[in-house]
Amino acid sequence: MKKGLFSPEEIKKIRKSLLQYAFDHNFTESQLIDLIMEKQKKSENSPCVSISECLTDRSFQSIHILCNRIFNANIY
Repeated sequence: MKKGLFSPEEIKKIRKSLLQYAFDHNFTESQLIDLIMEKQKKSENSPCVSISECLTDRSFQSIHILCNRIFNANIY
């Protein structure tokens, strides 16, 4: 597994995958943020599982944390 900072290309892939997930499931922005903020398990059908499929060299947990940082303005 790759560790360290995400590259700009990886972040673009994550954003694109997350937005595609929201579009496919007819989520509003607030619904998607609420879903991302929930504690996720790899076995569940969560957005981070779908996104992690596009970055197979990154861990599920690191992708989930990054999604929280990008889309949840209340954390930082």
